[in-house]
Amino acid sequence: MAPVWFICQQNWAGARHGNDNVQSTSMKPTPSDATDTSKRALREGLVFQDVARFRGLLFDALLRPYNLTMSQAWIIFHLLRENGLAQADLAARLDVATVTVSKLIDRLETHDLVIRCADPADRRIKRIYITDKAKSLSQNMTKAQQQLHDLAKAGIDPAALDTTLQVLAQMRQNLKTALDDHRPDQPKGST
Repeated sequence: MAPVWFICQQNWAGARHGNDNVQSTSMKPTPSDATDTSKRALREGLVFQDVARFRGLLFDALLRPYNLTMSQAWIIFHLLRENGLAQADLAARLDVATVTVSKLIDRLETHDLVIRCADPADRRIKRIYITDKAKSLSQNMTKAQQQLHDLAKAGIDPAALDTTLQVLAQMRQNLKTALDDHRPDQPKGST
């Protein structure tokens, strides 16, 4: 079988130009031992990766006027739902390292969007609270999120979108379960 990088390189050239067929006639043909299944899996992977990347880039662009990034906005969204979360809880919900959340909170604190307070029961725990300034941005963030959704689903039949969301939800659950199985240091279902 051809190396994955070879197949990805060929498929990427077509996929990045919006070619659903993903095989450009100007490229050398894929080695004959690459199966249709492996081609499809790579194509799916590229599509998933591109959708996530393009959503992130566009969301960042829509949030730029408010001096926010997508990652910072997700912290604010979580705090709008449940203000006063501990840094470790935010990290777990975002599935990132605590140090990553700490750096994001540093930036949000610099812009007066959150404050850190020691937990009265355990001063080692830092609780994060959104400020009124962050609350005032919530409508703009929600509007940016809605714009992103509208752009992403433009031209898609609502029934097809419903089916796609059901399939993606099942894929997400499958991957979360597999991830749980590969994290021996965490109890099952903790992601």
